[in-house]
Amino acid sequence: MEKETFKIRGMDCAEEVAILKRELAPLVGGEERLSFDILNGKLTIERSQDDQQGWDSETIRKAV
Repeated sequence: MEKETFKIRGMDCAEEVAILKRELAPLVGGEERLSFDILNGKLTIERSQDDQQGWDSETIRKAV
């Protein structure tokens, strides 16, 4: 499984994580592919070898 990590400036509470989950889950194929590190302001997305979602880094950046 491949992982991609993004720095999310200003992400510091559970409410912001909930908003990001709501917006990003449909793009990446489900909430279970998203993990958040609030203390360090990071989002990690897991992509499987057979991932058919078609998202890329730029799509995620625009959504955030």
